[in-house]
Amino acid sequence: MVTSLTTHHDSPGRSPFRTGPDHAARHPSWVCLALLLLAFTTTATPLAAQQVVSNNEPPTPFSGAYTGLGILLGGTVLSNQEVDSPWGLSFGPKFRVSMVLSLFDLQLTYLHSHVEPTIQEHKVKFVSDGLSLSLGLHPLFFFTLLGTDLGPTLAQLSLQAGLSLEFNRFEWDQRSSSDLGVVGAHLGLAWDYPIDDVQDGRSFWLGVQYRYNITSTDLPLLENPDPAWTQHFLFLRLTYLVNGYPL
Repeated sequence: MVTSLTTHHDSPGRSPFRTGPDHAARHPSWVCLALLLLAFTTTATPLAAQQVVSNNEPPTPFSGAYTGLGILLGGTVLSNQEVDSPWGLSFGPKFRVSMVLSLFDLQLTYLHSHVEPTIQEHKVKFVSDGLSLSLGLHPLFFFTLLGTDLGPTLAQLSLQAGLSLEFNRFEWDQRSSSDLGVVGAHLGLAWDYPIDDVQDGRSFWLGVQYRYNITSTDLPLLENPDPAWTQHFLFLRLTYLVNGYPL
């Protein structure tokens, strides 16, 4: 059961696709992305500087248990009937915590997406903001027991599933429609590779992630609305992990 509040508006004035001096203000995705990268850099750099430890406090070795902060950056495409969709931009921060041996992890993610598909010969601007909680199962978790960096790398392959709360907005031909508080579900696959020494207590990881997202919409442009509004996401992700549970 999907619960949402949908609003529709007809507003005179300029088309939302017109460029001009206020174009950046109407399309804040790149501004938000720049602020996100700046926030991640200013947060992770001081944490990385804390890797210097005394002889009495050796770094926590990697056991599969960790907390982490990261960013996702990639593309998204819509896959519904009646929708001709190019790839759009999607990005957001994530917080992640994993159990011992990386048996499973939990990930809290905020995603902002911007796509401009064609629906019934109308050029539409689709903007989505969503907060999701995912469970990641690591089928190769037992490789964490290997005494080399290869073990943790193999163990980070994960199968993901979760729920999301999304706020979607459509704009076309000086009209708009909104789906507020849409509950969705997603499935995915992810894998991370360490670009630091994982035994130093803290490390950076670079990874890839695929996500298939299902929500619903009451968009009036659709002649035969699908019971599900579907999106594919493909990300690069950078994560800063702290071994153990320091918080």
